Amino acid sequence: PKEDDGIISVIAAGDNLVHEAVYTFAETLAERENGKYGDYYFVPMYDGVKEVVQSADLAMINQESQICTSPFEASGYPRFITPPAMGDAVMDAGFNVIITANNHMLDNGDKALLNTVEYWKDKPVITVGTDTYEKESDDIAVFEKNGFKIAILAYTDVINHCYDLDDVKKASEYAGYTYYNSDTAKKQLEKANEIADFVIVSMHWGEEDEFEPDSSQRKIAKDLSKWGADAIIGHHPHVVQPIEWIETDGRKTLCVYSLGNF
Repeated sequence: PKEDDGIISVIAAGDNLVHEAVYTFAETLAERENGKYGDYYFVPMYDGVKEVVQSADLAMINQESQICTSPFEASGYPRFITPPAMGDAVMDAGFNVIITANNHMLDNGDKALLNTVEYWKDKPVITVGTDTYEKESDDIAVFEKNGFKIAILAYTDVINHCYDLDDVKKASEYAGYTYYNSDTAKKQLEKANEIADFVIVSMHWGEEDEFEPDSSQRKIAKDLSKWGADAIIGHHPHVVQPIEWIETDGRKTLCVYSLGNF
């Protein structure tokens, strides 16, 4: 970098997964602080981190639970439905890149996924991970700042409630190539490097509650690095896993295997 190139700051948060206890507390906050009974208010939950998040140029978060409007009602484990007020709170906190590729993306079927896409589509954020059509390999999300471009890709190596090949194919169709496939990832990374100065990959992978990455994570990470990922941000284990540099073919990739829960 040259002295006048400047710096683009990036911050990333882990699994924003809204269990019943979280949205129940949001109901309490809505009544206590806004006088609205039966509503949800998540904004105060992020007061402790808002200043840090808003200080970054690119602030990404793994929004793990689907955000759905009526007629869907809030629900927790095992099939998560999150009120739209959470999406509003995430944006209020300063997040401008929303990752939606994760194992809960099809918890409540196609209608809930389409409802989630509908919620985010007109918001002032970049969403990566779900869509209503199969994306072409060159349809890549790009964050731009000060003349620089950061490409963002998102994949998940597991989707709940997909039990056979047809389910996986259907999930891939609705998710816009989000279900991890090495051929697609390689193709998209090659294209991302053509159009951007830096490439970030959000990767949903590994085993829950394991503090060390498994062999599959390490294999995927090495492949992504070889194909052109500059940074890999991992999710899904719900606990923190190591951060390391991966060196392949004379290049270095920063790999965060898991950020844990947010």
